[in-house]
Amino acid sequence: MEGREISSWKIDPVESIDSTNLEARRRARRGEKRKTLILAGEQTAGRGRMERRWVSPAGAGLWMTQLFFPEKVPAERAGGAVFLSAVALCRTLREITGAQVGVKWPNDLVLSGKKICGMLAECGFQGDRCAWIGLGTGLNLRKGALPPELIYASSLEEITGRAPEPEEILEKYLPEFDRLEKIWEEAGLAPVLEEYRPLCVSLGKDVRVNGVAARALEVEKNGALRVRYAETGEVRAVLAGDVSVRGMTDYI
Repeated sequence: MEGREISSWKIDPVESIDSTNLEARRRARRGEKRKTLILAGEQTAGRGRMERRWVSPAGAGLWMTQLFFPEKVPAERAGGAVFLSAVALCRTLREITGAQVGVKWPNDLVLSGKKICGMLAECGFQGDRCAWIGLGTGLNLRKGALPPELIYASSLEEITGRAPEPEEILEKYLPEFDRLEKIWEEAGLAPVLEEYRPLCVSLGKDVRVNGVAARALEVEKNGALRVRYAETGEVRAVLAGDVSVRGMTDYI
């Protein structure tokens, strides 16, 4: 895919890299301004949320980071980018595979109760504006994408019997992402969340928030999850960067 463009994105494939998110950060700091999708054959130091290691072996998944520059977006709204990718990729995988892929709040994609994809956004700021975003995605496509001890995770091939090629996914995903990005920049996150909520499998379920039992009630207009704690009845909005949310007995 070297030198290709899809929708508004330049595709930049690399055979092996430490982390596509780290590479996006390096490029942004060098002053790069072209919307670029860094597509890795493998990552040797992939990372997920809360600094968890993300295993990214060669040929087993879609390991990528989108580097883009939504300079109209205020700094406090930059974290909303993960909801764009969650909606766009969930819809793309449903269309390609026919499987009922869902979103576990905030931005893990799940299928048959297993995590198949995680996302991580990292940002740079200039004053009160968002200067750049590196939006990383790790999608487990094939058997061997993850170590067997990760019992809550799986791959598309293991669940559906088919592993789409990265190019097939990107051809559908990137135009959908661009559509949502335009909405986000012009109208904010609220209209994106209208499309997100029907895909979110966490809502209405009993969950654990940092290990404490609660019920997931709603996704608020800023993307926070409103929960009611089981023991106290307290209703609170929790932010993705502050908490880990899992199901009571399994991942969702």
